Amino acid sequence: MITEAENVSDYVPFYYLFTLLPILLVITTPAAGSIVMATGTAIAGSSNLSQNQFIIYRVHQIDMPYGQFGSRSSTFNLEALTPNQLSDFFIRKCALFKWKDLFHKSFHDIFIKKILQESLVSGVLIIYDDIINKSVTMDELNKWQNIEKRLLTNETSLPIYFIQENDDINRLYDELMESSENNNINQGALGSKTTKSAAEMIRQKIFFDSYQFVVNGPQVTTINNPIVTSFQTKLIGAGIEDQMPTYVIVSHYDSYSMIPALSNGADSNASGVIIFLELMRLFSKLYSNIKTRPKANLVFLLSGGGKLNYFGTKKWLDDNFDSSRSSDGDSLLDNIQFAVCLESLADSMNENGLFMYVSKPPKPGTPASLFWNNLQEISSDYSKINTTLIHKKINLAEDYLFWEHERFSLKRISAFTLTSLSSSKIIQRRTMIDVRQRDEQQRLNHMENYINIIGEALAHQLYGPIKENLLSGEYSVSQSFIKSISKQLQNVPRTQNLLFTTQKDSQNYQLPTLLKTMQMMMKKYSDGNVRTLHYKVDAKNPEFVFYEPVETRLFIYKTKPAIFDLFITMIVLIYLFAFFLVIKYYDHLISLTRIFTTSTMAKEKAIHRD
Repeated sequence: MITEAENVSDYVPFYYLFTLLPILLVITTPAAGSIVMATGTAIAGSSNLSQNQFIIYRVHQIDMPYGQFGSRSSTFNLEALTPNQLSDFFIRKCALFKWKDLFHKSFHDIFIKKILQESLVSGVLIIYDDIINKSVTMDELNKWQNIEKRLLTNETSLPIYFIQENDDINRLYDELMESSENNNINQGALGSKTTKSAAEMIRQKIFFDSYQFVVNGPQVTTINNPIVTSFQTKLIGAGIEDQMPTYVIVSHYDSYSMIPALSNGADSNASGVIIFLELMRLFSKLYSNIKTRPKANLVFLLSGGGKLNYFGTKKWLDDNFDSSRSSDGDSLLDNIQFAVCLESLADSMNENGLFMYVSKPPKPGTPASLFWNNLQEISSDYSKINTTLIHKKINLAEDYLFWEHERFSLKRISAFTLTSLSSSKIIQRRTMIDVRQRDEQQRLNHMENYINIIGEALAHQLYGPIKENLLSGEYSVSQSFIKSISKQLQNVPRTQNLLFTTQKDSQNYQLPTLLKTMQMMMKKYSDGNVRTLHYKVDAKNPEFVFYEPVETRLFIYKTKPAIFDLFITMIVLIYLFAFFLVIKYYDHLISLTRIFTTSTMAKEKAIHRD
């Protein structure tokens, strides 16, 4: 037994025991002081958390009557890894891609198969840069459009985000890629390495730094009570208003892509709106002068929800052409000769063509046929522009309509779409690549030519055969006006869920800034006679359902990997187990200490005797 004088301090100095507590705390809290920003700035205990925030943009999420599309999640807290670290098994990590790398076959196949098809990760972050302003091959473009089409036409449970390229995120990506490549080299040559190399590889696995991507919120929520706004105005001809022929000019202002916050729609459909407004400006001058006012009416409809199966145009037609239409319907619409729909007229595909899409070929002698003849005649003066009539029947089995004129055709109203696209493939008009480019002046020149051709053809329709070009002199196209409107439209994402109108009360509505601007412009060129039309979705069977968030904030932390926590846990367990053994077998330990001490003292006495 141990006497009262025989306590621990007799054999172990007190200050050694005193160090056990801080050592234990240091071992059991390895994360303290290890969390830092991607830029290297520590944030543990910092009050300024905005320094490690990055704006990120979520892949679209929308419900349509024929399906659900896009990403269904928004939050995650995951460790980052590079594409070449992906395995064939599910892992709770966030895959980090570079946008331009997805053009390469290996990364493209990884993204399609392992991410979109098999969902082997829990989140995706894609770094995009200004490659959209650089030349890409057709093969690369096809690969990217393949990814866009899958994200536009399918749904995924993965939260998928895009982030603007910057120095910090590039440094992070390069560091992860270098680390993964070194690990792959070590693993591939492990059989020829020494034991020290294998140990070094294990050490790297345990102690190398990793990056934690955190998106705290907001959670996915539905946008309630969406209101789509359209604008209508008219120019009245010289004569009795209700008895003159009426022509309708239509364009939709919204754009769309798989990233709503990055959907600038420089061609689809900013170019259509630009030509719409310039034609309105030019003809308002002609209509304002009694000497040049034609004996025909012009109606201008700037519709919303064009990328939502032409929702705004559908509602407008329902209000004005149904048998049970409201009393405030426009009576002059009863004499519509045809409707001209303007879309994608910046020649972004460099096809040098002006294509007229119709659901039914116009019969000879009809107004639509005369307009087509005028269009061909006038375009013959432009050697690089070929006009083509494309007959595309409406497929009622399809879930959506490809062109806006098809809405009119379903109401048995003569209509056609003018565009510079030779194909009706929807991906060409729903891509995030549709932005301002370095050859912007060339696009402006294309639009100026199209305005001259369309405007002159319409003037021939209104005034009859004329020998000289009407759009000349004071009525000539203003490239400065086109450039100004183009810059304003292309610098603002115009996805419809970013342009919903807010209803303040039963009579008052709050328009988004861009819609206010377009409303003011239309008022300017129509003597203030603009009808602002607000349309709501069907309460029981909504035509579409949008979700938030569109953009949010990403926090990036530099941490140790999960295996490091396991390693530390093992060390702590071993330490605690050893401590437990010391306490439990303390008597035996003291006895061994006495024996050792006695033996040592005896040896020292023997040495002194000698």
